Amino acid sequence: MNHFPQKVVDSKRAFRRELAAKPIGEKLRILDRMREREATIRRAAAALKTNRTKARE
Repeated sequence: MNHFPQKVVDSKRAFRRELAAKPIGEKLRILDRMREREATIRRAAAALKTNRTKARE
């Protein structure tokens, strides 16, 4: 039997416990970094879409 799904669930639970134990300031810094990464990904996706549109013309 494959125990991979249970390992994923256990890992997620451990991560959530670790995150819950962090001070609010650290959680907010993590959130800021996540937002920065999201913005970077969105810009890259938009640039890719623009490049695809130009290539079709």
